[in-house]
Amino acid sequence: MFSTRFWTVLALGEIVVALQCIASVFDGFLTRAQMLWVHNSAKGYSFMEHGGMLADALIVTPLLAYLMASYRFAYDSTGSMAFLGAVSALWILLATKVYAPAGAEMPEAYAHDGYVTIAGWLHVLYAALATWIVALVYVPNMAEPPISSADVIITSVALSFWTYFGVAKFSNYWVFDTSAKIQVGSELALIWSLTAWRLW
Repeated sequence: MFSTRFWTVLALGEIVVALQCIASVFDGFLTRAQMLWVHNSAKGYSFMEHGGMLADALIVTPLLAYLMASYRFAYDSTGSMAFLGAVSALWILLATKVYAPAGAEMPEAYAHDGYVTIAGWLHVLYAALATWIVALVYVPNMAEPPISSADVIITSVALSFWTYFGVAKFSNYWVFDTSAKIQVGSELALIWSLTAWRLW
């Protein structure tokens, strides 16, 4: 039922998540207990508390495997390369200008002490490639056969779950505050606006 391409993409995606986990171990941010032991502080969030990690492993990677096994995307077209460049620049900008400063205030596995960690840069690499492929779903004429309406909706539903888990932290200290709600709401609005546009 599942092709070799599906299992290859699935394995590669999970390996990148596993590498983030390993990097977090060496950084002393795998668990809250390790943070306390290595850094003498449990302030912030560990890798295992990060909802984005869970979303990458259980939502995004299987979605990418399904899409890349089902369609031949125009990876090397001019438009596709432009999307890759744009999303890569966006994720690097977010990492250095948003996540790194935020990590100075509230440390976490992906950014702390004012800089992006190795786990964080691995996450940026993963996120840029994942965003690129997902973006191609919403752009006409970027895949053969054409993306079905059902798969556009499947992609949007999966991403809707990702919007919450991408900001959530599995910790009693985390609160789904106003800024997190605005982020999730904005992402949901963008996803379903693109969906409506793509299906119209």
